[in-house]
Amino acid sequence: MNFIKKYPESFLIFFIYASRAAKNLFSQYFDQIGFSASQIGILMAILPVVTLFVNPLWFKMGEKYTEKKIYVALAIMTAFTIWGVFIFEGFIPKLIFFSVASFFYASVIPLGESRIITSLKIKKRLYGRVRLWGTIGFGTTAVLIGMLVKTGFYNVFLVFSAVMLFSLPFLKHFSFTGTEKPKAEKQEECGRKGTFSTFLLLTTGMFCGVTMNAFHNTFIPLLTREKGFDVSSVGIVFMAMAFSEIPFLFFADKIVKRLGYLPVLTAGIFFEGIRIILVTLSSSLIMLIFSEFLHGLTYILVYFSLFTYIHYELPKDQITRAQSIFWVVRSGLTYITGSLLGGFLIDMITTVTAFRTMGIFALSVSFFITLISLFSRWKKRTA
Repeated sequence: MNFIKKYPESFLIFFIYASRAAKNLFSQYFDQIGFSASQIGILMAILPVVTLFVNPLWFKMGEKYTEKKIYVALAIMTAFTIWGVFIFEGFIPKLIFFSVASFFYASVIPLGESRIITSLKIKKRLYGRVRLWGTIGFGTTAVLIGMLVKTGFYNVFLVFSAVMLFSLPFLKHFSFTGTEKPKAEKQEECGRKGTFSTFLLLTTGMFCGVTMNAFHNTFIPLLTREKGFDVSSVGIVFMAMAFSEIPFLFFADKIVKRLGYLPVLTAGIFFEGIRIILVTLSSSLIMLIFSEFLHGLTYILVYFSLFTYIHYELPKDQITRAQSIFWVVRSGLTYITGSLLGGFLIDMITTVTAFRTMGIFALSVSFFITLISLFSRWKKRTA
């Protein structure tokens, strides 16, 4: 119990990322009930579309009524409304109920991570090791659901609702409220050398990297089905992806400090392109899993680089604006593009060809950002 009181951030992030694992497997459920790639893309784009509009609303409500109360309300409403997607048949009813559930779920992770990062600043702890527990929560939940779906896809909804509710008891061990954020950020003000132009470049890179990841996560169930893999393989794939992040997260803060934010983010985009191409060449589940282990050098590098740059490098007066842009791009635009564009692309040029096209695009972007970085360094040296 003392451990829970001392490290509530680790437990909270465990369950909010566990919910992400369950959320990702909704695309497999939609595929199994016979929806087309375009329909799946539309459904999976609902959450990021809703995110664009409701995040400002819920954060504003959090400032008025405290983030804790809003988080509790959103988690409870999400846990119950998501069952409408399972109960009602047909594309339109599922679209409606998925939209309702997304209205509440869209801000669960942003609000949760906002409380976590503020608490860590007060305690002067680093984000990397805490984020590791989010990876463990995602991985264990993914493999659990992967095994349970053999007995029925209602288990995806059951686990999703359960982890939402299980996250609530840990909130009482956060001693601060939203009004204490300025104090935490004053402690971090010294030594900040970030610029908003660098942030925008990093954000552009993140848009590409996370879009590729969103495409992969949405449509990997289609690829595994077409290759004839067992229905449980999707959960195993997501588990392999999650656990592959662990080595980086152990040393994340040191790696970023030594190599720099932009090189780490660019490397993440490059390996994302390699990974997306390799999965199409996998002829067995073992080969697919080995390909997915590259995930540990993809999304987490992109996400961690930009997230920590905002909170530890940008001047204090730019953090709120940057954070708003970050969540709009990361949770909104990237998943809209990855899901919608990916769905229509698959319907037009087949699943394998779409995966390879996206992979080549990611590689091209990584080379382009590298050229910009090298040119910028050369210009500074010759100035």
